[in-house]
Amino acid sequence: MALPARRPSGRLAERPFPGWMRDPLAEFHALVNRMGSLLESTLGRVPATPGAPPWTPVAAGMPWSPPADFSETDDAYLFEIDLPGVQREDIDIELGDRELIISGEIRQREQTGTIHQAMRRTGRFEYRMPLPGEADGDHIEATLRDGVLTVRIPKTRTAGNRSAGITSGE
Repeated sequence: MALPARRPSGRLAERPFPGWMRDPLAEFHALVNRMGSLLESTLGRVPATPGAPPWTPVAAGMPWSPPADFSETDDAYLFEIDLPGVQREDIDIELGDRELIISGEIRQREQTGTIHQAMRRTGRFEYRMPLPGEADGDHIEATLRDGVLTVRIPKTRTAGNRSAGITSGE
């Protein structure tokens, strides 16, 4: 049976993270910097958005994806995408090659005074979702109400389940 290690009395034990008492977030910042370097080495350097932290996708110039729900009924595909503060004219909806693409931009509004906290997302957004079956792109319905974009895409008649008869091979 192993006995617990006894620390010498009268002095502090060695800390696992040197300097942790000076800056409690030092290790976190170091980790974020290492992650940023890894992303930079794989994706290359992308121009940053002014004022955004260097490790965020928005700062890297990449569009962010809004939260969304995707469901399917017998006759349609339904999408509900949270886009608070977005105007109808700032949203593009495309259906191509069995993939729904919703994109647009939330513009940052001018603010006066000192900003103490800024957590709302701004900039380009893009939501992509492949459809599991064929869809009727000519009859897409979209509504924007209370910051939620609802998109209904009817299925084509050929998208339903089909059964095949078996014929004799003779």
